[in-house]
Amino acid sequence: MDVNMKVLVVGLTPEYYSSSVRTAVSDYQASMRSTNMGASFITRSIISIFGADYLDIASEFDVTKIRNNYDVCIVSLASHFGPNRNVSQLVKFLKSVDLRTVFLSGGLDAGQDGSNNVHGSVRELLELCSVDNNWIGVRGAASALYLHRQGIENVVPIGCPTMYSNFAGEILPSGIESPRDIAVPFHWSIAVNLLDELCDHRLIGQDVMDEELFLENKSARLSRNISEHLGISKNEAQSKLEYAVSSGGFFPESYQAWYQEIGNQKALLSGRLHAAICGLTQGVPTVLSSWDIRTREIVDYFKIPSASGEQIRKEGSLSAFMNADFEGFNERQNVCWGRWSEFLNQNNIANNSKVYDSSVGPFWNFKTELQNDNEILKTASYLKSENKSGQSRQINRALRVLKRGLKSTVRKTRL
Repeated sequence: MDVNMKVLVVGLTPEYYSSSVRTAVSDYQASMRSTNMGASFITRSIISIFGADYLDIASEFDVTKIRNNYDVCIVSLASHFGPNRNVSQLVKFLKSVDLRTVFLSGGLDAGQDGSNNVHGSVRELLELCSVDNNWIGVRGAASALYLHRQGIENVVPIGCPTMYSNFAGEILPSGIESPRDIAVPFHWSIAVNLLDELCDHRLIGQDVMDEELFLENKSARLSRNISEHLGISKNEAQSKLEYAVSSGGFFPESYQAWYQEIGNQKALLSGRLHAAICGLTQGVPTVLSSWDIRTREIVDYFKIPSASGEQIRKEGSLSAFMNADFEGFNERQNVCWGRWSEFLNQNNIANNSKVYDSSVGPFWNFKTELQNDNEILKTASYLKSENKSGQSRQINRALRVLKRGLKSTVRKTRL
């Protein structure tokens, strides 16, 4: 392995694009502009881990110069497994520069239940990444199963690269005595499940929708959703939401401000996946409210302390936070870092991550691993329990697909 390997990163932008930026851009630029701090976090983590450079392929570039200056290209994507994510321009670029290409950050798209095929351009991208590499890295078992059922079998769950931006060490909650000790990275699912208590928390915005709510007071759409979920009037929902945001809402002026704000908190109850990881990697005791298949497969992979929406509604933020399992996360870290290191070794990628001894044995057999770890079963069981509370129709669809996948792929008994 060449420790002097030069790495280029393409895909999601490392900079956050504010809702105030309304310049005309191509469809590709629009799809890759990070309008969520979490997307910026993914790309910035990859840049840091590999000492890489980032290239916006919508700008002008010299193909010959890229070929001469770089050894490998890493693609930074997020929830791109689904029928509607077109990355044709990215594939065209990768073919033109003809560099070895590695994929290590992907998962099921928002709102997808796994029944649809991946977009043709995403399949082409994954096939391109398979030419010179042993493995494709995905977020969790549900995403791996989704690709495996479509004939893409060289996939391995490795979590999200953001978790490997810094080793968290042991994390245990201490000195958490009231809801005011717990900051809340904002998401609509948190607003629904914690509406009456929102005003007791520091609320941290993360994407353009939060920006419009926190800075421009555009609350009508979210208030309507809260009203429908809780069976209360829109006026009541809007009044409580606006009061909570005006009392404790914070929207960062930049990615750096977001990262620092997360790290400065005493504790977090997060409605956002990457805000949760941002907190954990900075040593902040964090509990993630996992509400869909995307967040749940990450929770199950890393054993991130979590609380269901139903728990939060019934118990309140403090009790839900204190009852979360931090020991499972602490014990799981070395296993995940070992698998991450082995994934990089298998694909011959030099990096700046601390190297851990892998305890996973023979690196990967998809069917055996699913049977041994039962990660997909845990995800499906959680989705089933959440569906009983009527939280999301998507969850019920996803559960049916997971059941079919288990029967056909690992021949498990019915849930």
